[in-house]
Amino acid sequence: MGLESLLTRLEARTSGTSAKTANVPVKPACLLAYTSGTSGTSQKIVSGTKCENPAIQNEKLLELNSLIQYIAEREDFSETDIEEAKFHATRDIENALTSFRALARDIRRDIVMEMLIASPESMRAVHIDSDSDPKNIILAIAVRNVAISEMVVSRSQWDPFKMLNILDGEVH
Repeated sequence: MGLESLLTRLEARTSGTSAKTANVPVKPACLLAYTSGTSGTSQKIVSGTKCENPAIQNEKLLELNSLIQYIAEREDFSETDIEEAKFHATRDIENALTSFRALARDIRRDIVMEMLIASPESMRAVHIDSDSDPKNIILAIAVRNVAISEMVVSRSQWDPFKMLNILDGEVH
């Protein structure tokens, strides 16, 4: 089915509903734009209206910036690559966050796999990521020939010394 015939079918189905939805107010999207040269900051560009949840949008931008920096440091990106990634990512924050979270997860997975390969006598490897998420610490844990998993710990609950004791087998 071609695009034209699909649109024609959709118009035919919705032709009787247009009068019912005519009074629905249109809310402009809150677009955020990355301001080049100011790491971690953004400016709001909205057509004469305020963003509904600027605090949430700022949290997402902070996480996005952290993810991009985390990935860039491990993938050897140039400053130009980083600036371009930030610029394009802020056009669709939700999709960018999903993509960058997945990429960061793959990087953590690769790190623990490389740790196991480098130490054939070790049965497990743990990578502690404190850079990619501003609110949480992410632990990537690999158990040889079993699985790789991640655990997210809130920064407010994070105790690195307790974690060291757990890894040493002193805390159960």
